[in-house]
Amino acid sequence: KKNDDLIEFAKQAFRVDDLDLLQLKQAQEDFEAALARYAGQRVTDMRLQGSNNRAIYDYLVELYRSQPWLNVQTTTSMASQQYSTPVPISFVSGLLARVRSTETGYDPTGGNGLLTINGNPQNLILNELEHHRIENLKAMEYGTVHEGDALTIMERGLVLPQQADYVLMNPPFGGKEGKEAQTN
Repeated sequence: KKNDDLIEFAKQAFRVDDLDLLQLKQAQEDFEAALARYAGQRVTDMRLQGSNNRAIYDYLVELYRSQPWLNVQTTTSMASQQYSTPVPISFVSGLLARVRSTETGYDPTGGNGLLTINGNPQNLILNELEHHRIENLKAMEYGTVHEGDALTIMERGLVLPQQADYVLMNPPFGGKEGKEAQTN
């Protein structure tokens, strides 16, 4: 199975014989956070070695194919509409946004940082609602990590207009308040 190694590692980390759903979800979240930093470093290293975007993309596709599934959904993750962006799609998103490592990036829905792999972690501003993901982002030493609702981050003065050179985000696909709230 695709998750066997992660499950065995998590059992040892939690010191249990069997994982419950929340422990497996935490293990997948922690893996995803580490994957984001690893993939970002590989993108940087491959660029420094002269690899072109196609070679980097192909490497990230193979990395994605070999990683554990990030498929556990809890009541909280379903309600918050938390989904993992596949690493190759994150890379292409950064290319389309013309992300430069010298620029400041902002992700208002930071998750575990997967959309940031094209940028310099120290030049990133990330916002996240979920506490465990916030702790992961801080542990992975991203530049600035904010906690709270992305819809109020500017009014709280945490991110200023024009502070970021680019914005990448994976927004929820529906609204808790209904369709009308999304169009206003």
